[in-house]
Amino acid sequence: MIVAGESSGDLLAASVVDAIKTNSPHYTVCGLGGSALAATDTDMLGDISDLAVMGIWEVLINYRKIKRVLNHLESELVSRKPELLILVDYVEFNLKLAKTAKKLGIKVLFFVSPQVWAWRQGRVKKIGARIDMMAVLFPFEVRFYQEKNVPVRYVGHPMIERVKPAYTHEKGLIKFKVKPGHPVVGLFPGSRRSEIQYILPIMIKTAALLQEQHPSAQFLLPVASNLSEDYLRTHMGNTELDIRMVTDHPYDVMQLCDVIMSAAGTANLEIALMGKPMVVLHRMSVLSYFILIRLVTVKLYSLVNIISGKEVVKELIQKNATPEEALKELSRILNDSSYRQAMIEALAEVKKQMGEGGAAKNVARLAELLLSDI
Repeated sequence: MIVAGESSGDLLAASVVDAIKTNSPHYTVCGLGGSALAATDTDMLGDISDLAVMGIWEVLINYRKIKRVLNHLESELVSRKPELLILVDYVEFNLKLAKTAKKLGIKVLFFVSPQVWAWRQGRVKKIGARIDMMAVLFPFEVRFYQEKNVPVRYVGHPMIERVKPAYTHEKGLIKFKVKPGHPVVGLFPGSRRSEIQYILPIMIKTAALLQEQHPSAQFLLPVASNLSEDYLRTHMGNTELDIRMVTDHPYDVMQLCDVIMSAAGTANLEIALMGKPMVVLHRMSVLSYFILIRLVTVKLYSLVNIISGKEVVKELIQKNATPEEALKELSRILNDSSYRQAMIEALAEVKKQMGEGGAAKNVARLAELLLSDI
C-alpha cells in the first residue's frame, strides 16, 4: 500500500509505483493519492482532495474529513494486510497510519523526511518507533537520522530528473501565447486550498501594482492537478488583469518566466532547478502562525534558503507578505541586473547541493529490500 496526501507527494508516489512495477510486475499495489497515482497500475482507495490543507487551524477545521480518510485506510490495512506500507510525506497523517501498520506487523517505508531538523526534533523518537526505513532526499539529512539511530538511506532528489519543460522556450511562447520581449511573471500560489486562500489574493494585488510599472507585463498561473480554474477564480477577486492559467505544465510556465512569486513549498525547489529568480510568500491563519513560530527552530522558511544556509531568495512571511513588499522585490529583480544575476548564480549552487537524482528507482530497490526480509 502507498499513501500520498497532497499534490507533490502524488507525483512521487506515482513514480515509485512505476519503478516498482518495472522491476517486479507481479507486485500488487493499492493506495491513496491524486491523478498521477490513479494513472498507474494502482488499486485506488481514495483521493487526496479532502487532505490538501495547510496550517494547524485549517487541519482542525477539516478534522472530521481527514479522520474519515484515516479510518478508511486503517480498515484497509486490517483487511488487506499488505506486506509493505510506503508513506510519502504528509507526516502527521502518515505517522498515525504507520502506528497502525506496526501494530499489525506491516513493514513501513517512509519516503521524504519531515523537516525534523528544522522544527519539533522530538518527533524523531516517534518516527524511529513507527518505521523500518526513512528514505531522504538530501545528503545532509542522513547524518541527522544516523545520530538518532533511525534506519536511513539517501535516495536522491526526484526533482533532478522530473523538472524538465515539455517544450523548448520558443515553442512554449507559441503554445501559451506569450509575447517575447515583454516581462513574464509567474504566480505559483501552491496546491493546497488554504495556500490559495491566503496567498493568491496577495499575488493578484501585487500583479496589478506591477502592471502599473510595467504595462506590457504578462502573467502566468499554473493550475495544480488537484485544483480547478474555477476554484482559483473564486480567490482572484474582480481583477481585470489578463492572467493566463495553464494546467499540467508547471515547468513550461517556469521556463517562460522572468520572475516568479511563489508560496513557500516544494515549488521553491523546482523554480530553483529552473534557475528562475523568485520572491517567496508565506501566510496562514493567525492562530496557526502563532503556534508555528513557537515550534520552529530555523529562521528561514523556503527550502531554497534552508539548503543554502542563507537568504538566497527574499521571504515575505505573514504580516510582511503584502502586495507592496512583494512589488519591491519583483521590481528589484526585474530592474537590477546585478542583483538578478547574483540570485541566479546562488540558485545554481543550490541545485548542486541537491545532489543526484534516481529517487524513484532507489525507493523501489529499498522496497524490494524490505520485502525480501519478510
